[in-house]
Amino acid sequence: MQRTIASILLAAGMAALPVSAMAATKTSATQSGQNIGGGFQGDYLFNLVAKPGYREAWAALAARTDLPSWVSTATGPSSPSRLVFQDKRQYELASSCKQHDCANNRLLVLFDKARKQAWGVWISIPDNVGASDPMSRHANARYIWLGEPSGAIKSLLLAELQSDPNW
Repeated sequence: MQRTIASILLAAGMAALPVSAMAATKTSATQSGQNIGGGFQGDYLFNLVAKPGYREAWAALAARTDLPSWVSTATGPSSPSRLVFQDKRQYELASSCKQHDCANNRLLVLFDKARKQAWGVWISIPDNVGASDPMSRHANARYIWLGEPSGAIKSLLLAELQSDPNW
């Protein structure tokens, strides 16, 4: 009986191979931050920083020597970027966090691809601040600004942070 079930599962898996291949193609297009069907499909920070235009902006932003490696190498967990607008300018917002410590270490990066610039904020909360008290956590947060953002860019990054239900 087990051999028959295994044979059926194996045959079903092989029959689904072309569908899986098509799904993988769609996933890779989505992960590469392309316009698919007219809609913007964001990309992950670790992919963005390897692309022309983004790479140069990221290199300038991450050149600081006091950044932890997950920030300087953009290797933390991330979610797809999205477009945000301010003063008729379009930016791409990407976010990341420190692996296994997302609650205490977050990173938001705003890219202006047209001007090949990026700005960001790394938010670090001490480990000893209780997770059960959001007011205390936010009051003890340390904001490290990257790329010398203007007041308007800082406000945009903070508004995006505060709109996150996980913050």
